[in-house]
Amino acid sequence: MEKTSTDIKKVNIELDEIVLAFESSSPTNHFFIDLEKSEILNINEFTDYKEISFEEVDENLDRYIAIPKKESSEEFMRMEQFIMEIDDEAVREELFTTIKMRKPFRNFEHTLSKYPDLMEKWYKYHNKEIENTMRVWLKQNNIELAGEEVRIRREFGAREISKAEFERLDATIKKELKDFSPQACSNCGFEGDNFFMRLFMVDALPECEKEEEALHREMKKEFDINHFWTSTFDGSNIVILAASRCPYCGSDDIIFDF
Repeated sequence: MEKTSTDIKKVNIELDEIVLAFESSSPTNHFFIDLEKSEILNINEFTDYKEISFEEVDENLDRYIAIPKKESSEEFMRMEQFIMEIDDEAVREELFTTIKMRKPFRNFEHTLSKYPDLMEKWYKYHNKEIENTMRVWLKQNNIELAGEEVRIRREFGAREISKAEFERLDATIKKELKDFSPQACSNCGFEGDNFFMRLFMVDALPECEKEEEALHREMKKEFDINHFWTSTFDGSNIVILAASRCPYCGSDDIIFDF
């Protein structure tokens, strides 16, 4: 159930509690937010533990909202994205081979355990990704955590995607990016096939005007880019920026289209 834009609910629940519920969920283990009492309630069908019944939830949809369950496909994409950012080619290929085997999640962590520094980076990366996922979900459902400070992201970790990194992206994402290309210059009107497209990856999607301004400052400072297009993809937390420059006048105010 998604709330309307005028029905914003504040709850006194910590983000860590919602993350824990999300991480603990399964097809038989369900968690719900009680919007009136600011509580997280659990129904575990495997152990028959119930803090609320499904009937109560169905009869009070304005009060109870189900915390989403962690999808294995999304978790797999998090592993792939983490591996893509590893500099050591040998380790990167070893991990890619590992996650193609049976029981990829168990084998991934077993292989990572040989590299303590990478294991620590993975846990930090994973926690950040899960927190971002939950923040997006809360925003989509117009739920505000009264106990959490409003955090304005100042840095987005913008980095240019190399050809090798592009080839390692999911096939669906690659197709969308290949179909989305620079068409014309807004400054001088130049059109043609001579535009060179650059792709960048950032850690998260800006969630407010101040964050958008911060991202623009970062792109200007690091890459001398004033204009870019932002792409997100269904079922993925990957955020990619596309930019180009006019070969005739040099402007980066470029129109992209499919």
